[in-house]
Amino acid sequence: TTVEARKLPRNVGVAVISLALAYLARPEYFFLIFPVLTWTFVIARHLHGIVTATKRVLFGLLMFLSTCAPYLLYLHDQLGYWTISGRGNELSVIVTTKNYESVDASSGNGVSTVIAPPQLIGGALPVIMSNLPSVAKRFADGMVNTEHTFLRIFGVIGVIFFAFGLRHIVFQKKFIELTLLVIFLSPIALVALAQGGSPNYLVQFFSFITPFIAIGIIESTKELSKTFQWSAVVTRRFTIMMALFASLYFAIPAVQNVLFLPKDYRDMEYKELGLWMKDNIQYIEGETIVSRKPEPTFYAGSKWAIIPNATNTEMLRRIMRERSQQYVIADDRNLPSARPELTEMLEPESVKEYFTLIHKEEYFGKRAFLYEVK
Repeated sequence: TTVEARKLPRNVGVAVISLALAYLARPEYFFLIFPVLTWTFVIARHLHGIVTATKRVLFGLLMFLSTCAPYLLYLHDQLGYWTISGRGNELSVIVTTKNYESVDASSGNGVSTVIAPPQLIGGALPVIMSNLPSVAKRFADGMVNTEHTFLRIFGVIGVIFFAFGLRHIVFQKKFIELTLLVIFLSPIALVALAQGGSPNYLVQFFSFITPFIAIGIIESTKELSKTFQWSAVVTRRFTIMMALFASLYFAIPAVQNVLFLPKDYRDMEYKELGLWMKDNIQYIEGETIVSRKPEPTFYAGSKWAIIPNATNTEMLRRIMRERSQQYVIADDRNLPSARPELTEMLEPESVKEYFTLIHKEEYFGKRAFLYEVK
């Protein structure tokens, strides 16, 4: 219609800017621009013709890239190559089930807000293509982990209601809507599965799953009402009761996870050590701090480099001196599992030949040591 034709440019602009903002929050949303622009072309071609449709697509692409440009330029400046994510190379190595930390960090500036990615000869795609069996295994593991995660969150009740909701959509023959939903979710689903199906990569799917559960509650109640010939009042009350029960069922684990966490759950020693560095070390913003995690350098306002693949503390000192890195942080929260060969750094007396202890922070038994290279 004429009204739809007039609204299309505005709708395209809002859609692509919203998508660009989503990408800035989660890098995998970058790939959604392709199905969005494809669908834009289909709609615009139906309303205006091929020429106008092409203009609308180019307009949307330009607005999307303009919104993303500052971050893309920032990544290029920090990492030295074009990428859509500071962790793109890392993910491509993780998906092949290799240990990405065995590869030295990139030669970029290493600002603490960018996770130091490994250097890959030829780029990320060749690494993935040359390890397809490992990639397939990683996706299979991700599917299993995803199933366990969703079952833990929504339980059997949530899965049953989700099935009822999906069944209703299928019976209504809303195949176009389902297809669009699958296309829209495919890129972020691939990244979530490749990463291993951990909960923090699955949170973004909850907003798509809960409506299906809500539909399932309503539709299952309708079928029960028809079977037992309930009155409208009984049906309404039963629906409300089921909705409240499902909400409580889903909320209890979340409340438990908040109220019953161990005291050392928060890594406050990182924050306190970072703030101490900021207040007590001159020109800390110009220093590159070597550590397992970037949190201390974030609070210190310094640059960050991940602990290299050193087999002992003497080798670590040599690497740091070659790179003109003066400070290193050792902690017993992550170092023992990630760098067991360097755990002697948790005993300052054991490494005093190579490093000088500058400061120590402790939070409920979890320690973080700041050393200076000798």
